[in-house]
Amino acid sequence: MVNRNVARKLSDYEVRNYEGPIHYLPHHEVLKPDSKSTPIRIVFNSSSTYMGHVINDYWAKGPNVLNDMLVVLLRFRQNRIGIAGDISKMYNAIKLSVPDQHTHRFLWRDLDASRKPDHYVLKTVTFGDRPSGTIATVALGMTAEMSKDIYPEAAEIILRNSYVDDIINSVDNNDQARKVMEDTEKLLAKGGFTIKHWIVTGKQSDQWNGLHISNEPKEKILGMIWQPRDDMFTFQAKINFSSKRRGIHIDKDLQQTQIDDIPLILTREEWFLVKLRAFMIP
Repeated sequence: MVNRNVARKLSDYEVRNYEGPIHYLPHHEVLKPDSKSTPIRIVFNSSSTYMGHVINDYWAKGPNVLNDMLVVLLRFRQNRIGIAGDISKMYNAIKLSVPDQHTHRFLWRDLDASRKPDHYVLKTVTFGDRPSGTIATVALGMTAEMSKDIYPEAAEIILRNSYVDDIINSVDNNDQARKVMEDTEKLLAKGGFTIKHWIVTGKQSDQWNGLHISNEPKEKILGMIWQPRDDMFTFQAKINFSSKRRGIHIDKDLQQTQIDDIPLILTREEWFLVKLRAFMIP
C-alpha cells in the first residue's frame, strides 16, 4: 500500500502534534484464493468503534448513481464486437484530504509483537467507508465530463455503459474497438484511473498490440461468466459441503462425478446449488 501511494507512515512529530480530528481503523485480510489479481485483500472496518465514535455514523451513503445493470448488459449485446475493461483498484485512485487521512489512521508493526506499532494513514478512498461507492462513481463521471470535448465517444461510454469499476460496450468492428479502448484509457488517465486489462470478443491477435488484452478463456462480466473467444455466456454452480476455516472451505469443490455424495441434511443455500447443478448437467 505504501509502494502504491495508498498509505503513508506518520512521523513521530505528526503523531504527537497533529491537532485535527483523529480516528483509528482496524484492518484484516480477506483471502480469495480463486482471484488471480488479488488473492489477499486488505479490508478496513469503518463501522468499528474508536473512542466511542464510529466514522461511518458521520456519513450518508449518498444517492444511487449506478447505471441500470440490465440496460448496460443489453447495450453490451447490441453490436458484433464486445468490449469490457476493468478499472484497476478504482477506489484507490481517489485521494483523501489531509484531515480525512487522519480520520483513517491505522497501526502496523510488521508482525513483530515485541515492539510498539507504527502509525499510518490512508491517502485514498477505502472500500469500507459508507459513501465510497458513490464517491468513486461520481469521480469517474466527473472525469468523463471534463474530457467529453476531447474524447466524446469514450466519455459517453463511461457515463452510460459503466457499472462500478467495469466499463462495458459493443461496436461493429475491430477498428472501432481499438479506438474506443485507446481513447478510454487516455480519458481515464486524466483522472488517475487505469484499466487493468481489456476483454474483447474473439482471439487475441497482433491487431491489439500496445493494449493489454486478456487471453483467458473465461472472464467474469457483472457476475456472469463470459467466454470471449466464442462470445458465449455460461453459468457455474460450485458445491462444497466441507466446513469453512476463516471463510474458506477446507476441501475442494465437488466434481461432476461426485455429485451423488450429498449429505442428508442441507442448508437452504446448499439445496439450491444442488438443484441448480442438476439442472445445468446435460
